[in-house]
Amino acid sequence: MKNKKANYADVVEWIKVSFMLFFVIGIVLVVTYKFDEGIQATNDTVVPTQVKTASSSYTSYLPVAYDMAFLFVFLSFFIFSVVAARFIPSSPKFIIITIIALIFLPLGAMLIENVWDGWAQQATISTIVTGRMNIMPYMLDHLTLVVLFYSAAIAISLLTKDKGGET
Repeated sequence: MKNKKANYADVVEWIKVSFMLFFVIGIVLVVTYKFDEGIQATNDTVVPTQVKTASSSYTSYLPVAYDMAFLFVFLSFFIFSVVAARFIPSSPKFIIITIIALIFLPLGAMLIENVWDGWAQQATISTIVTGRMNIMPYMLDHLTLVVLFYSAAIAISLLTKDKGGET
């Protein structure tokens, strides 16, 4: 755990991962829904009803699965960061790093949140992603607060230890 910067680098990684996840998930959902529209519009003699039913149930399950995967990734990052922060030896330099992190990390989150807002306002994305998903759009709509909470939890975990490096 040498050269660790109090696990605030994990918050930056979370911002990058959440940005990539929402972009990839959005593209996959758009392609999947457009493919399903083609299947549903095809004549029953070409595509049987069972295939249409299976395709429809798959496309309605997919957003829920991606929502749960997004939540799992966030909770994994969060729990790992907070637990690891308990094992980093504390020193007064982490107070300065904490202040800097609590200023700059939410600013980066604001940037990603604005990109998300612009992307989510597109007609196709809005109906597919925000209309069928709950967790990912909510967390990305409030990414600044999520990152601020995440950073504050790391700060509390790091700076409230009785002895440096011991829990």
